[in-house]
Amino acid sequence: MSFTDDLDKQVGDYFRATVAEHQMTVLHEQDLYRHIRFAKPGTGLCHFDLVTWPGYLTISGDLEAYTFRRLTDMFEFFAGDRQINPVYWSEKLCNDHGRRGVLEFHEDLFRETVLDHVKDHEDEYPGLAAALQEQVFDEDCSFEQDARHWLEQFEHNGFKFSDVWDWEFTYYSHSFLYACYAIQHGVNAYRASKLAVAAS
Repeated sequence: MSFTDDLDKQVGDYFRATVAEHQMTVLHEQDLYRHIRFAKPGTGLCHFDLVTWPGYLTISGDLEAYTFRRLTDMFEFFAGDRQINPVYWSEKLCNDHGRRGVLEFHEDLFRETVLDHVKDHEDEYPGLAAALQEQVFDEDCSFEQDARHWLEQFEHNGFKFSDVWDWEFTYYSHSFLYACYAIQHGVNAYRASKLAVAAS
């Protein structure tokens, strides 16, 4: 499993564990003007609110707040049981940074990317993996600038990395992925409650 798939799964599992005892409360509902809260009764821990108005949806609460814009009814945009789509959804964010604002450096992704790059060169450069471990991975690579520095300085028997500046070591933040799961969960729970009422 790739780093990105593994992280998505980890955040999804964590989200489902944190909301297992949540209940939905409709605080306001008038056409597309909604304020829906999801929380465990008696505590605000891990609670979140979904607020909509025509063309917009905001998620806030015990997590970082995000506002999206796409369809007139944003519940339609996020509804369904399909896999969350952070790439597409981030493009609908209403802030100055857009998609870049929810990306962050991940050291594990850095390591995975570098190892993928060198795996086809180990026969030509014996000891390459060990040298990489010593010169790069054993150094402090917890910050992107430092990680790129060690990668650019790396040399083993004539092997050097090129065009490192163009390599991507960022992926979506835990907080944004968590919000994506929360929005989809909240929208589906709200729509399910409406169907239950209509069927009764």
